[in-house]
Amino acid sequence: PEYRRQQLICRADLHAGSHINKFIRWPLPFRPNLGVRTAAHYTSLDGAIGAVIPIPEQSYRRLLALQNLLVTAMPHYAGLNPRSWRLYKPAMCMKRRYAKNFLDGNLLGRYLHLDLALQMQLSSALNHTREAILGDLYELLMSTLIT
Repeated sequence: PEYRRQQLICRADLHAGSHINKFIRWPLPFRPNLGVRTAAHYTSLDGAIGAVIPIPEQSYRRLLALQNLLVTAMPHYAGLNPRSWRLYKPAMCMKRRYAKNFLDGNLLGRYLHLDLALQMQLSSALNHTREAILGDLYELLMSTLIT
């Protein structure tokens, strides 16, 4: 039917920890290899600020593998699992599966605070170089800056 073509398709579900009251689209710095990209910066009722940023597929897969490894390899604050914290919790039952296409920037940022030996060990467990992971994290960090 005609109305199905105009429906929005849910690509990801996220639990941010509080109600988000405003999203603002913000152009990201132009990169010739990535083209024109737009981020969605948000603010919440308790003063939190965050961003939803598109990243290339190869970087996403590498950082997702790192995130899954960090969930099991590191102790977490108060023993809470960050994967279950970010899992979307709807107010009512939904008939579709939850889309889990988000990376947790807070968890990935903890990789930068690990010592060099542990960074090398984690990157070798992923069959990637430490420099490739640091490059992806640097690109992610530079994308979140508002210019």
